[in-house]
Amino acid sequence: MYAIWQNSSCCHEQDGENLEAIGGYINITLETLQDKQKRSRITSKIREFAECTDKVLDF
Repeated sequence: MYAIWQNSSCCHEQDGENLEAIGGYINITLETLQDKQKRSRITSKIREFAECTDKVLDF
């Protein structure tokens, strides 16, 4: 599942707004978690991942 997500548009957005680029990847910092705007962008991207996962499960 992770490999599919890594190669999907959820992870590699055309506009450079993937989860890693916005600071929400494996090494997320406390500072990022405490920033309401950054946290909002990260949760939005995670919700996109959930939609991608639903599509994968539909296959």
